[in-house]
Amino acid sequence: MPPAPSAPEVAELPGANLPADHGLTSLGLILQLGGTFFAAYSAILAFLGIVLVGTSEGRGSALWVFFILGLGVTRALFHRAAGTQLLYGARDAVGDATHPFGGIRRYIVVGAAHAVVTGVLLWEKLAVERTVAGAIAIGLLVWPAALAVLVSLPRFRRCADRLPVSEDKGFEGAAILMTMLGLCGAFATGTFLVGILDHARSTSGSFLLHGPGFLVLLALVMLGVRLLVPIATLILINRTLTPTARASYRRPHEPASTAAP
Repeated sequence: MPPAPSAPEVAELPGANLPADHGLTSLGLILQLGGTFFAAYSAILAFLGIVLVGTSEGRGSALWVFFILGLGVTRALFHRAAGTQLLYGARDAVGDATHPFGGIRRYIVVGAAHAVVTGVLLWEKLAVERTVAGAIAIGLLVWPAALAVLVSLPRFRRCADRLPVSEDKGFEGAAILMTMLGLCGAFATGTFLVGILDHARSTSGSFLLHGPGFLVLLALVMLGVRLLVPIATLILINRTLTPTARASYRRPHEPASTAAP
């Protein structure tokens, strides 16, 4: 006779209104998104700094700035890798699953080393005041320190094998991120557009009739249209998945198989 089916696993929720993954899915998304953004931004600043240096006496400082920004790109890539491992896991050399927080622990070490090295280089090579360089180093240490405290909390010890799947499969966290990014993008684009229109008014509109001004205006309009996509997606997610997730939060005693569709 076939063995009797085992009882479904009971969802282990941290609280009546908290997801089963303790928000770690949203943290992984933030790590991925932040790492990608800061890696690209630091790389652009590094190459712009090299291109804009036209005097030989300033090239030495520019190379040190390029090196410091390159260290920032490396840190950002570790930041992104930490989020990827937290969300999707990783395998070691023999094929065994590694700890979901392994990438975060590596990033903590890299982030702390980056903060110290950056502070020293700013002080020694770029003649930045000691207090300013120290403040920058401390600021760079804040996020790795916060992650170190987070992964050491006792409630995350049960996540050593795998990351629990939240009831809404992480879609609510993605919706929150899309909302924040959409609002920030709309604010930045709107501010830039107001500045462009004010400049065009001072030049009797001639700025917008020529190539550069017209291209900038067209790009801003396209960005504004693009911002409608995450907002519309957010509305769709909230109408379909979020009510189900909230209902499952109110029933923590239900089996995990019925906690999410």
